[in-house]
Amino acid sequence: MGAWLPAEGPHSEIFNNLFPFLTPLTISLVAAISEETIYRLFGISLFKKLSGSTAVALIVPAAIWAFGHSNYPVFPVYIRGIELTIAGVLFGLAFLHYGLVACIVAHYVFDAVALGMPLVTSGNSTYLISGLVIMGLALVPGVAGFFAGRRA
Repeated sequence: MGAWLPAEGPHSEIFNNLFPFLTPLTISLVAAISEETIYRLFGISLFKKLSGSTAVALIVPAAIWAFGHSNYPVFPVYIRGIELTIAGVLFGLAFLHYGLVACIVAHYVFDAVALGMPLVTSGNSTYLISGLVIMGLALVPGVAGFFAGRRA
């Protein structure tokens, strides 16, 4: 599609921390809780009430959320917004079918893996362990859900 993204990742600040796992952990948790509450819980509810349409209620908050993430160096500039609008609609569908907690967990897992990956691939053992801690924490909800499902 002719999109361009620089080779280096946008989250190099995670290496400038005494405890490198804190940056991805904090960013992932704050983003998941705040964004899913604002754009899924309130956004979908508001646009459903205003428009009466579930499709509009899914697409509009997803697009607002997505284009708010368009500050990464990418060309053409709108490609990140389109890409994340699709993800936002999927998060919205998950919200409608499974609730807010499922969206928060999914968003956290996505961000934790994306932000932990530079640590894992750095070649430094301290960063590797920090990245594995973040990604391991992303597995906790899945493991808990698995065992909860087995009991039911």
